[in-house]
Amino acid sequence: DIAQKESEIELLNDQITSLNKDYQDLLDIKIALDIEIANYRNLMDAEESRLAMSPVPGRGVKRRRVETEESYVITEKKLMSTFSQPGPLFIEPLDEEESNVKVTNTGDQEMTLSGMQLKMTSGGVECQYKFTRSHKVAPGATITVWSSDSDASHSVADGQLVMRSGAWPTGEEKSVVLINKEGEEVASREVVASKETEGSSRSFSGVGGGSVLAARQAEEKCCIM
Repeated sequence: DIAQKESEIELLNDQITSLNKDYQDLLDIKIALDIEIANYRNLMDAEESRLAMSPVPGRGVKRRRVETEESYVITEKKLMSTFSQPGPLFIEPLDEEESNVKVTNTGDQEMTLSGMQLKMTSGGVECQYKFTRSHKVAPGATITVWSSDSDASHSVADGQLVMRSGAWPTGEEKSVVLINKEGEEVASREVVASKETEGSSRSFSGVGGGSVLAARQAEEKCCIM
């Protein structure tokens, strides 16, 4: 019996030694992979900095930032506007009425807005509109979200949406952002208004073929009133 027990103990010791060796081998592989991943991230960060790309807050996903500046005169008010468009959805320049926000699909495929939120902040006041599964935007089409106190008629088929309550805030500075259901920024626009009596100008800069094209299209949609 004693000899059998000693044999079992020796067998268990051998198994423990083998498991420890396997564990050490796996640990060495993990350390090597961690080093490779760190080097890869450094290379990616350097390349993204060179291409003027920046991370999207929330999940570490990267987006292409397009810095685009516009200025145009609306009834003696000069609007300085910048926007970012990582994907096909584009927030149009705000108009004089300040009662609606327009989102255009600049891509070649239908986009669903299910779960997305459109938010505007101005002077510390925030208003938001949440899209449902029925809200879709065809290629080249625009969907407009109106304040509840506007005279617009609600029609999902025509892309005209009216809030049940609330209104887009007014002010000299506005921040508009479209966020998907994962909390990632899909498109944004910043607007600063100042008094202006005459003249207008527009300038566009940045990287990303589709976004630059959209910026040029946006320029055509801006007009002097």
